[in-house]
Amino acid sequence: MDKQLAKIRCKNCGSKNIDIKDEYAVCRQCKAKFIIKSSLKDEKIEEKTEEKTGFDDKNLKQNIYSEKVLIDPKTKKIMSYNKRDSALVYIFALLLPVILGFVLSIILFNTQKDESGNFAIRSQPWFSVFTRVLSALLLFGLFFFYNKKHNISFRACGITKKASYLYIPIAIILGVSVVYLTDSFITMIAFGMGKIGVNVDVSIGLPLTNFWWFLLTILLIGFLPAVTEELIYRGMIFNGLKKMGKWPAILLSALAFCLMHGSLPQFPYTFLLGIILGYVMWETGALWLCMLIHFCNNATVLVAMFISSQKGVTNTMPTSISTEYVLLAIGLMILAVGITFLAFFLMKKIKAKDKNNSENDNLVKKTSDEQNELFSKTKKDPALLDGAQRQKEERKTNILLICGFVLAILFTIITL
Repeated sequence: MDKQLAKIRCKNCGSKNIDIKDEYAVCRQCKAKFIIKSSLKDEKIEEKTEEKTGFDDKNLKQNIYSEKVLIDPKTKKIMSYNKRDSALVYIFALLLPVILGFVLSIILFNTQKDESGNFAIRSQPWFSVFTRVLSALLLFGLFFFYNKKHNISFRACGITKKASYLYIPIAIILGVSVVYLTDSFITMIAFGMGKIGVNVDVSIGLPLTNFWWFLLTILLIGFLPAVTEELIYRGMIFNGLKKMGKWPAILLSALAFCLMHGSLPQFPYTFLLGIILGYVMWETGALWLCMLIHFCNNATVLVAMFISSQKGVTNTMPTSISTEYVLLAIGLMILAVGITFLAFFLMKKIKAKDKNNSENDNLVKKTSDEQNELFSKTKKDPALLDGAQRQKEERKTNILLICGFVLAILFTIITL
């Protein structure tokens, strides 16, 4: 037992300067207390947070950022994300599809090419089905393995959070209206880019020749991305940025979301959609509502494409754009923003009257207040945490986040 006690390090600051007492140890540097337990099979040291400030909660623990994070009492898993999680997940979400494309290019290197120099197999519908399923599996795998590796509960993303059913019609209206009201603006930008020699590819790689292909397209392009992208961008990235504040978290996650798509003409549309999804996640905490909005949005685009395909319309890009069209596009875009803020107002009204979430909201608010109180105490009291170490970790996290955005911008430029 004495040899094992000699190896004890403070998990709060990493110091070896530990005073061993009857049933617990005290760190000389940060004054944290650790309860020591030993079993018959193996002598194991377990840590329980008991700060000098007198705070002692079995469901909370302290990490290197001096945050108190909720712990599931049943599974002992962390119930929240932080900014470092957001940065790492975003970088992985950007790099994994690129790595997949690189691997496929190596595999297809010796295959036949078409007149434009692209691999002929890429134009086959089954290849598009394969790549889209594989892309969805990559994002789902990222969500699964990252949470497992960092001992984070799957429920931390908000997938099981309950919300009032009154949100559903608002979610559907938002998902559908954003598409129609921003379509003219997107077309105008794509037309302008085409005039300067930038090729804008709006094809989906799947034929919409019959109803069965349409259903498969709804599954592959409508449903799967709505689930996997929301798990990553709202469930993990947005939730990790929430401690920055409401609008910084919403705007940063929306920017990450629209840059991930790598389409410059769709930037206003995807950015607005990202703001909507982030706001819904902030107000309700229910990830399934974000998935519903995302699915309605994707499905609306696919239904419009299917109807156009059945009518024999294959190219919806206009040959010229008049001043009236530009004014109409700008007006519809403003209307889309207006409807969005009206929906936000209605959501706040519903949230105020929603008795089902009142207890949960009070618990979250109480926890948030306690976190802010502990952070302020820790920041002022150097005995609780090494400020230089905290600032160093914060700088590393900010650099990771900036690297993620730089990567996304580079990928967008490369695909032009």
